Amino acid sequence: MNSCTAACANNVCGDGLVGPGEGCDDGNQNDADECGNDCALSSCGDGKVAATEQCDDGNKEDTDACTTQCTNAVCSDGFVQPVTGEECDAGVDNADNAACTTQCKQNVCGDGALYNTGMGAEQCDDGANNGPGKACNAMCKLNVCGDGDKSQDEQCDDGNNEPADGCSATCKLEQCGNGVLDPNEACDDGNNGDQDDGCTDACKAPACGDGFAQMSIGEQCDLGGANSNGGACTLSCKNAVCGDSLIQENVEQCDDGANNGAGKACNAMCKLNVCGDGDKGPGEACDDGNQSNDDACTNVCKLATCGDGFKQPGEACDDGVNNSNTGACTLACKLPVCGDQFVQMSNAEECDDGNLSSTDACVAMCKNAKCGDAFVQQGVEQCDDANLLNTDACLSTCKSAACGDGFVQAGVEQCDDANLLNTDACVTGCKTASCGDGFVQAGVEACDDANLLNTDACVTGCKAAKCGDGFVQAGVEQCDDGNQVDNDTCSNTCKNTACVPTGQRAPLNTLSLDSASGCWSGNPCDNDGYNFNPGDGQNFQGFGQAIACSGASTCVANVGIGTYGGNPVCQGKWDVYCDNVLAGSINTLGKTCTGSSMANGCKATFTPRKCATIELRAAADGDGTSNCCGGASPDSMIVAFSAW
Repeated sequence: MNSCTAACANNVCGDGLVGPGEGCDDGNQNDADECGNDCALSSCGDGKVAATEQCDDGNKEDTDACTTQCTNAVCSDGFVQPVTGEECDAGVDNADNAACTTQCKQNVCGDGALYNTGMGAEQCDDGANNGPGKACNAMCKLNVCGDGDKSQDEQCDDGNNEPADGCSATCKLEQCGNGVLDPNEACDDGNNGDQDDGCTDACKAPACGDGFAQMSIGEQCDLGGANSNGGACTLSCKNAVCGDSLIQENVEQCDDGANNGAGKACNAMCKLNVCGDGDKGPGEACDDGNQSNDDACTNVCKLATCGDGFKQPGEACDDGVNNSNTGACTLACKLPVCGDQFVQMSNAEECDDGNLSSTDACVAMCKNAKCGDAFVQQGVEQCDDANLLNTDACLSTCKSAACGDGFVQAGVEQCDDANLLNTDACVTGCKTASCGDGFVQAGVEACDDANLLNTDACVTGCKAAKCGDGFVQAGVEQCDDGNQVDNDTCSNTCKNTACVPTGQRAPLNTLSLDSASGCWSGNPCDNDGYNFNPGDGQNFQGFGQAIACSGASTCVANVGIGTYGGNPVCQGKWDVYCDNVLAGSINTLGKTCTGSSMANGCKATFTPRKCATIELRAAADGDGTSNCCGGASPDSMIVAFSAW
């Protein structure tokens, strides 16, 4: 190769001629073909995607999105790529009945995939349909007779195969009618339908009150619990009849047995002897069998007379012993009337001046004139609307309503406090004081500028504007988030404090708090990557136990951890606090949290803020396991920590 071309020009990369130091030269600027723009031959791992490559990220990692063969990461390629959501990858051995499914997910009970190969011991898996009473229980075992869990095709399941306990060995109910004398049965004839053969279909011996009429034991009837001495079938299982001394409800009015008859309190038809039946009974002066009071015998079986309480021909009324010239019926059996100049209290009269005027002291219907009677009494009342309301045009004192009288007139006034003050609850014009009316209500409002602006000195609710009220006061505040948290994006002096994380791991490497208790008590604060070492691990034996990592105050938006990956029960949940303020939480249940704590996905993300101390506090996780370190729940482990 010559550095001088045939045209006597210097040989340069891109001239289409392969010169000294060049592996190739295709004379174009396409960096994605077999010859790069630097005149070097393309190869997998050079960070450039050639035509024969699907990808090229320039590294030798098989666990990211591009493999070392420059092919895109896919499920079943044999490499676990967490960035694509894979939990496992057994390559060609992936299967929905194997430990790693065709979706590269761990095969677990309840996922709907039957894991019955290798270490799999599932008999069934119906996914969300697993559970008590289902064909497949919550442990992915088949529901069978005798397991104590009643399935849909079982009548019962008492967890044993013993007979005569209510549930047979084939999970059938042991019940009356099966021809077998079971516990609590007096007999069992197979429910043959004959209730009078010594054994009823309820597997009971015949007895009065069992609901079956058994003639063999002298019963005439039997309505069971409906038997009653007041019903059609008595408590002795006999048909109720008139004369049995028992009163049958809704049929008989009385029953005195042998004492029934004419002139008696109870007649032969078991009906009560009453006035008007034509049979003069005890306590009656007469009984002519009619309801007329115009004859010699009244309808109360008394002899007719004036004052007997019955209105007879020629009488306007008759109140009996209550007849009175000042009552509802006079002694002459005449009705009292207003205007007869007699005050009859029984006729609801209060006065009687013998005239029809309603503007004097005695008004229509013989009532004393008063405020509220609907009549305006001359020289006494201004109005009278017949009610006690003080909210209409006429007050309860029969005075015309007016603003300042102390009463709120409906539809006209909103309030009326009988004064001219504009600093109380009722202002000029009898209007209810409200925020925005331009008047400062004493003891209620701090200000009132009669507008709806929240950017001036008087905000919603007629409160004086101040830092922390949630409104940004124009020309005074830069921000106002309405809280007292000083390490968020708006300070307690209403100044903007937003920060931008660098993306680098924060230098919070000092273990400044350690209330965790367990078998490991090391320092995970200075370790980003997973390391199976007691010197890096912290074991938590109780909810609320915590560790804290401290250092120089740094702007961060993420906190990630690494957990002991050798035992899934070591996972847990932690609340994340930035300088004693709750920022988020990390839940590692069902996850693999090994590798870099900044990249394994086991993290909490929150609004960027400066933190000098990050606290991880064990929270209730519902895991229920406690055998990571042989201690009490939550029994979880952290071995690495990063904030960035």
